[in-house]
Order: sequence, then C-alpha cells, then structure tokens
Amino acid sequence: MGKNITAKLSATGNNANVIQGESEFGNVEVNKLQVGQRPFHFRCQPTVLKSLNSGSRSGMKTKNEWLNFFESPKKDLPQINDFEIADGRVVTVAKGGNDTETTVLGTGNGDGKANPGESIVILVRDQDKYWRTELCFSDPYLNPFGIHIRKSDNWGSYDHVGGSAKYDIPLLASNCPENHSLSFFAEYWLPAYPLHIIKQGVISIEVKGKDTTPPVIQWFMPGIIQYRQSV
Repeated sequence: MGKNITAKLSATGNNANVIQGESEFGNVEVNKLQVGQRPFHFRCQPTVLKSLNSGSRSGMKTKNEWLNFFESPKKDLPQINDFEIADGRVVTVAKGGNDTETTVLGTGNGDGKANPGESIVILVRDQDKYWRTELCFSDPYLNPFGIHIRKSDNWGSYDHVGGSAKYDIPLLASNCPENHSLSFFAEYWLPAYPLHIIKQGVISIEVKGKDTTPPVIQWFMPGIIQYRQSV
C-alpha cells in the first residue's frame, strides 16, 4: 500500500499556466485506482501544439518520488478517416522511415474491428503506406488497471541520429459495451531529411461485438505474469 500519496503538476515551459497543481490521494492499495481530493486545473496557450497530457511519456524514480512527463495535443485537429485497425492481423506497415515490414500487430481475432478484450494498433494510411500511431486518450474502457503498452520504431538507419517513432497499443476492457465510441488524438511521423514531418489528427472508432479472445501472456517471471489482454 502507498501511504499519504500526493501529486504535484507543473509546466515545463511558459506555454501553460497551472492554476491548481497539487492534490492528495491518501492511501492507495495495490492495483487500485484512487481519485485525487482536488482536481488539477491548467490553461494552455491556443497556439501551442503540445503542452501537458493524458499519456505518460517517461518516468524516473528517486527514493519515494516518481517524475513523469505528459503531452497534450491541440483540440482543433483534423479528423482522420483513412485508417485501419490491427487486432492480431498480418499487416504491411511503414518501418524505419523509408522502409516497410509485414508483421502481426495487436492481439485479437484479426477481423479489423475493435472488440472488447483486444489490444489494437491504429494504422493511418498516408503516402500509400500505413503508419503506426502514437495515441492520447482518456476513456475508462481503455487501458484498465493502469496497463500501458507503448513501443518504438527506430529510424536510425534513415536519419542517422537514432530517432524513434513511438506507437501505442491500447487495451480495450473486456466489459466495454458494444457501440461505445472511442476518441483518440493520433500522431505519426512522415520521412523528410533532416527533419521529420509530424502529423496529428483525431480518430474515432466504435467498439463492436463481445470479448471472445482469450488472454495472451506477454511475459512472465516466477510469481509475476503480465497479460496483453484483460481476464
């Protein structure tokens, strides 16, 4: 159990003003979610593409303190309609900037639809290729119990500096109701040398069907097992 947990929110630059940045969470039991006693409140400049967000990007621990960084995209991003859902499907996607690979992405029945209990990768079609997307979202039926799977596509062979395009694999809760609408802020890279083109947009999908895909073990250690899917 974590005892007397507190959290402090601060901005990394001058583009955001934190109005209420401290909150207390009391005692938090193992694998439990706890709502803060005071909600965080911040205001961003309207011209900022990113400032603070719902998806943790990195973290480090010092004694009993955790430091995490967050990003937040603009609200007035364009709607992306040309995309596919990888849920255990074999797909050909962009890789390493100017290359492609054929691989299995996501975990599920592979029908290209978002079903409860599946882990999905959203692929945006651009320049006649499918690009894996980095996603920001806030929905109680996504990534239950703090599950967060995020991977990298290394572009070092293309840009020669070790740039790495990130992509998310959100987990849909097994109890997510059918026809529930999910909204994502999506970001993906397009190759341009020496600077990459970063494109952003909003993607909306509807959950279909029921949870029929059994859990798949991602990795395990003696006494510890992590699942890609909920039970």
